[in-house]
Amino acid sequence: MHATIRKLFCYSLALVFLNTTTLLKAQSTASTASSLTPPQITSAHTIFLSNAGGSTYFNAFTGGPDRAYTQLLGALENWNRYQIVQSPSQADLIFEIQGIAPATASPGNDIPGGCSPQLILRIRDPQSNAILWTTSANVRASGLQKSRDKGFDQSIAVLVDHVRQLTGEQLSPTEQAAVRSNASTYSKAMIGLLVAGAVGAVIMAVVGIHLVHEHQNQTLTSPTLPTCPTAPACPI
Repeated sequence: MHATIRKLFCYSLALVFLNTTTLLKAQSTASTASSLTPPQITSAHTIFLSNAGGSTYFNAFTGGPDRAYTQLLGALENWNRYQIVQSPSQADLIFEIQGIAPATASPGNDIPGGCSPQLILRIRDPQSNAILWTTSANVRASGLQKSRDKGFDQSIAVLVDHVRQLTGEQLSPTEQAAVRSNASTYSKAMIGLLVAGAVGAVIMAVVGIHLVHEHQNQTLTSPTLPTCPTAPACPI
């Protein structure tokens, strides 16, 4: 029994480490994005900001699903890197912002265990509508209204910092730390779910093995039958 438990525990840990390594590798790959930036993004002067909307999940934030558009518009104006125009035909680039909240499944089943709200920014070519680049920021949506709105503000700032990196700007140490922290939000959640699932699987295995072990050690006995009275009262 102990050998089986050890095998299950080792397998669970291997699963956790495998997924952790994959997530960390993805974060490392993202850091090299600036070297692959299409020249059109760095040479552009004008942009049109398009609102691709958001799911009803974003009603949890002040301003609802349109908050991403209005807040990103203000952040881009403050950055003052691009001139924001009123029509796609006037723009060198189209920035398309969308809020999504895909369901996350618990390990080992298809039942949704929560949501992973994200802001997706797609940079498009106005002429062909082709997507030149896509970046995203996770949104921390826990706590009271004030806390949720603060998390949303931080996500918008991270999104703009991603674009700043694409154009070759250097972020301050504080901004770099914020970008790394935002990237790790989803990773930590997934690792937590994986650990919980692994521990749960081990516990269920231990309980199952223990019940089987007890069942095998039980002595099977036939039930005691009542003494049959004198015929003809005794049933045939």
